[in-house]
Amino acid sequence: MKGKLFKILALSLAASMLSTTMAGCSPKESSSSTAASTAGAASGTSSALKDDESQEVELTIFSSLANYQGELKGWGAKLLKDKFNVKVNIIAPNVAGGGNTLYQTRSASGFLGDIVMLQQNEIAKTVKAGLFYDMASNGLLDTYGKDIKKYDKAIKKCQKMYETGDKVFLIPQSVSSGDPKKSSDLIGLMNCLFTRYDYYVGIGKPKLSSTDDIVNMLEAMVKKYPKAENGKKTYGVSLYKDWDYFNMNGCTGLGLLYGWSTRNFVEYNNDATQVRSILDKDSYYMKCLRFYYECNKRGLLDPDSPTQNYATVTDKYGKGQILLGFWAYCGLAQYNTKAHTDAGKGFYMIPVEGEKIVSNGFNPYGAGEAAGIGSATKNPVRAMKVLNWLYSPEGVEVINNGPEGLCWTVKDGKNVSTDFAKNLVGETKIPDEYGGGTWSAGHLNNINWWAVNASDTDPNTNEPYNSGLWSSSQAQPQSKLYEDWSKDYGYSNSMELAKARNEIAVIPGNDFVPANESDALKTKENQIATVIKTNCWKMAFAKSDEEFESLYKDMVTKAKGLGLDEVLDFYIKDTQNLAKAIQESVKGQAGN
Repeated sequence: MKGKLFKILALSLAASMLSTTMAGCSPKESSSSTAASTAGAASGTSSALKDDESQEVELTIFSSLANYQGELKGWGAKLLKDKFNVKVNIIAPNVAGGGNTLYQTRSASGFLGDIVMLQQNEIAKTVKAGLFYDMASNGLLDTYGKDIKKYDKAIKKCQKMYETGDKVFLIPQSVSSGDPKKSSDLIGLMNCLFTRYDYYVGIGKPKLSSTDDIVNMLEAMVKKYPKAENGKKTYGVSLYKDWDYFNMNGCTGLGLLYGWSTRNFVEYNNDATQVRSILDKDSYYMKCLRFYYECNKRGLLDPDSPTQNYATVTDKYGKGQILLGFWAYCGLAQYNTKAHTDAGKGFYMIPVEGEKIVSNGFNPYGAGEAAGIGSATKNPVRAMKVLNWLYSPEGVEVINNGPEGLCWTVKDGKNVSTDFAKNLVGETKIPDEYGGGTWSAGHLNNINWWAVNASDTDPNTNEPYNSGLWSSSQAQPQSKLYEDWSKDYGYSNSMELAKARNEIAVIPGNDFVPANESDALKTKENQIATVIKTNCWKMAFAKSDEEFESLYKDMVTKAKGLGLDEVLDFYIKDTQNLAKAIQESVKGQAGN
């Protein structure tokens, strides 16, 4: 672990998005081809190729995954203004609240945005409604989308999934050109138990073999280290609702330690040959929920969890107020600056006995979420240029590592991080010449769109996009934190340790296409999801074991009354198709 891994944020978020490939069901719509044809005809005019970049235009980006809403400002805004002469306004349902209301309202108006980025479960109806522009028309993709065109397997998967024929409406996120059978984590795991290693050492490095052990560890940490550097109280864990779509998303973390991923109402093992309801008593989802409940009983669960958002939680991680996370984009990405790790402080992996950590393989087909150009855009070329840039080597470098010059430079054909980048936190002030403001407020990826897997290779440097994997980073001396960890475990990084312990469960990249749901089943899913989310949050903060069990029984009874068994039957059968796709990928036959 010669590299600092101080820019692991980009890689971790890409991986977290990739891990949600199955998070929503994207059914094929039998009538989507007709609607697609209508959309292509409506937007496919010769004027689409006309673009005068001397004229500033405002582009609206509708992103179902964004955690920021409003005009993009700071360094990200300046970069897009200088490069494309655009001003960007972000529409984010996660921030606006009201569930699907914002999506429905804007869909009804005929204009979601100039660039539209959607969760998997929203795409089919958007295609059917004719709200995507055919990027293949008028040479738009050929002329201005050459970087996107490189990911033809991902494009073809979307064409097959949504039955759009030769029309190109979509490009998935987290696309990759790497080997589908190989882990995309490379040297740093994205899913594992991340905690303050300095605190872990401080309490005697207890052995962890169960969630009870983890709770005891956190209790000991909070007792010994009750306040963060800013004087605020420390908590073991902290949650938020931003990504609660069909379930309480925070409850999906524990399963990733044991080889199980979650897809809406079910969880499945790494080759999808085993599948069960998340509401089963023995599911990892329910074990994780009970873990949060036990944390709350001991004062270890942040009481702000039900009302705060993702931005607030990451800020707390960065200030040392939260001590554990199941994903690298939590504590490790937010707290592990060069200054902290050089001082021996920070987050890193703590192994748990019996774990089998989920690690996603490179996926040439991309994740389930996908982006396109809005059919009602008045600026299709400018929108195409910006969207394509997000998939270009330059765009991927910037999204992952920040502006060139400020955060990284090129030396002898290789990227080198600046001292400024090594100590970045969300509140770091950005020089006015780069747009001013703070690092997080101006981050170009406030749209929360990780177009290309950060472990992919930049053809200009022949090294991964993620700065923690650059040769220049690997050549740097170890910080005290990583040196301490390496001495204790005898390995350079978390991936080496997990491999040596045979604790990695790779999910190969595959071309799985979810089956079609009926509208009636979708209605049942939404109703069941509301029950699950409501009761799970109440259970995490239950006042007693009796209340916890009562809420659980109420949740299961209500969910079954709304048609849970029918929904589970659909997902269990469809997961068998996922298993087949994974098997084909392992054989090397996927996409052939």
